[in-house]
Amino acid sequence: MAPTWLGMAGMTAPAGMDGRSIVPLIIDPRAAGVPSQTLAHIAAVAPRGTAAYAAGWRDHVFVEYYFNDPNTKCGDYPTEDRHNNFIGIRHMAGSAFGDTSYTEYQSGNQGDAK
Repeated sequence: MAPTWLGMAGMTAPAGMDGRSIVPLIIDPRAAGVPSQTLAHIAAVAPRGTAAYAAGWRDHVFVEYYFNDPNTKCGDYPTEDRHNNFIGIRHMAGSAFGDTSYTEYQSGNQGDAK
């Protein structure tokens, strides 16, 4: 997401930075009131236009691994535990597979009691 935030701030993401800006996917450059730095960012990352940029965007995401150890971040309230650990693949709306997600949770059931 860093290239998105940098672009909206009028800054250029370093060449080696991971990720791509989603600004051309979420902001219409023809809309009134779009800041000039955002328009410049859209022109820089989508020189062939926002439709061409969107056409080159992926329609699925593979989340290879997500792991949390039990911990508390908000006082005594547990925010993460083993039930949040998963491996999954996600297809986005508009893909050949539709808007679908396949996820395997470590415990076999995201709602298992501890």
